[in-house]
Amino acid sequence: MQEFLSQYPGITEQLGLLKQVGLMFGLLFGALNCFMGFRLLRVWTALGGFVLGAGIGLFLGGRFLDAQWAVWLVTLAVGVVAATLAYQIYLVGAFLLGWLLTVSVTISLVRPMDIGDKEKLALMAAGALLGLVVGVLIVAFSRPIIIVSTGISGAASMASGLGGILGWSAVVIGGLTVLLAAAGIAVQFFSAPEKKRRRRDE
Repeated sequence: MQEFLSQYPGITEQLGLLKQVGLMFGLLFGALNCFMGFRLLRVWTALGGFVLGAGIGLFLGGRFLDAQWAVWLVTLAVGVVAATLAYQIYLVGAFLLGWLLTVSVTISLVRPMDIGDKEKLALMAAGALLGLVVGVLIVAFSRPIIIVSTGISGAASMASGLGGILGWSAVVIGGLTVLLAAAGIAVQFFSAPEKKRRRRDE
């Protein structure tokens, strides 16, 4: 693959630029999630619902419709409906968010590891299963679990983004994840007092 790409330096440069943009986006998303995850919960659940619904709509539309415009229309419509449901039905959205955040953390931590593709795939599958458990825990203990899970996932995204941009090792990224997670969780707990959180939930 590297030999093939070396024959097309323009493609290699474009892929490198896209990678940097993705890392910067992950860094920004991680910062918001790490330090403001609880406050932005409904936004994240709506986005997660849209992504999941759009994926389902794209699959169904591509399978049963011939016109390309109709496929995209169904994709958009199902995505908007799923986002609305996730935003309005708090616990469903919270469960979905827990699963997505766990998968995101798993990908951020596994991607820089110096292991084979099969081992990475196995770890990601385990992360997806763990996400189901996290989703259930979020529903049962919503406030503290949401703060902790968004703090950790946001820290992992931030550390992964910085590590990718600056070329840090997996060990450094892991250590930075722990430090940022502790800071983000503390900020969320102290910036959202219990009474205010209860009032917003109601």
